[in-house]
Amino acid sequence: MILLGDNPQGNPILLPIEADQKIAVVGISGSGKSYAAGRMIEDWLACGVPVGILDPVGIWWGLRCGAEGNPNAGIQIPILGGMHADNPLPEPEAAAYALARLGQSAVFDLSESKMEDLQLWAARFGETLMGPGNVPENPCRIALEEAPVFIPQSGSLSKHNKRCRYAFCHLARVGRNRGYGMDIITQRAAAVDKNVLWMCGSVLLFRTAAQTDRKALLGWVAENAAGVDCDKTLKELSDAPVGVAWLWSPTWGGGFTKLTVAPRRTLHPNARQRSQAIAPLIYNPYSPVSPSLWDGVRQAANWVLRGSLVCGGIVLAWYSLKFLLCGLGMLFLLSCITKGKRR
Repeated sequence: MILLGDNPQGNPILLPIEADQKIAVVGISGSGKSYAAGRMIEDWLACGVPVGILDPVGIWWGLRCGAEGNPNAGIQIPILGGMHADNPLPEPEAAAYALARLGQSAVFDLSESKMEDLQLWAARFGETLMGPGNVPENPCRIALEEAPVFIPQSGSLSKHNKRCRYAFCHLARVGRNRGYGMDIITQRAAAVDKNVLWMCGSVLLFRTAAQTDRKALLGWVAENAAGVDCDKTLKELSDAPVGVAWLWSPTWGGGFTKLTVAPRRTLHPNARQRSQAIAPLIYNPYSPVSPSLWDGVRQAANWVLRGSLVCGGIVLAWYSLKFLLCGLGMLFLLSCITKGKRR
C-alpha cells in the first residue's frame, strides 16, 4: 500500500498499488506538495513500480539521499541531467524505451535546459511512450513536477509548447490502457490543462490561495465528485498549515479526507542544499548497456575511425610522393634525351 499520512484521528491513509491511475497534487510553493509527491513516489519505487520523473526544477535528486541528507542512505535511482547527474540527459526516445520496456526508473533533470529544449525533449519522450509497440510489461508512472511547464492551460512557453501539451494530454487520455499512470504536481490548478486535471481520479490539495485555482478545483469536483459540499473546505485551503492536505479520491473510494503527510525517508532539498553532493552510482541501471562498456565501445570506434583516416592520409601522401618522384624522374630523362639529340 501507498502511505500518504494520517487523518485527524491518527488512522493511516493508504492508497492501493494501482500504478496506472492519475493523481494531481496541488498547492502553492512551500505548502508541502512536492514533499507529499516524493512520499508517494518512495512507496511506488519500494513496491517495484517503475517511475520516470520529469524535473524542470532540479529537486528530485534528493531521492538519492536520506531524510537528513546522508548521501549513502537514499534510493538507488539514477539522476540523468542537471547539477547532480550520474550521466547526461539521454535522448528522449531511449529514455522512454528504458522506462516502458525495460522498467528502469530515473529522474530526468531538465533544470539546466532552455525552455525550448526542455519542451522538445519532453514532447519526444511523451510521443515515444505512446508510440507503436511501446507497451510496458508492468504498469509504470510518469511524474510531472511543475506540470504547467508540460501541460499548460494557456500561453506559449516556446515554439514546442503545443506539441508538448498534446503529447501529455494524449498520454493522460489513453495512457492507462497501456499501463501508464501519472502524478501531476503543480502550484496552480488553473495553470494546468483542464483536460488533464479533470481526468485525474484523485486530487491531493494543499494550501491554495488564488481564487482562480479554487474555481478550477470546483470544476474538478463537479466532474469527479459530484454531491460533495466543498465550498467550506476550499476556503480553508487559503490558510492550511504546511503538510496538511485534503484528499479527494473517488477512484480509490476514499471520498473526502483531511490528512497530515507522513515523513519522507529521503531528502526534500531546499535552495541551500542545491549544491550538496550525492553518492555517485558506479553502474547506472538506466542504460541497457553498462555505461563504461558503451563508452569503451564508442571510444574504440572513434579511435578506429581516426586511425583509418590517419593511415589513409599517410598512404595517400606516400603514393602522391611516389607519383611526384616518378614524374620528376620522367621529366629528367626526357630532358637528358633531348639534350643528347641536340649534340
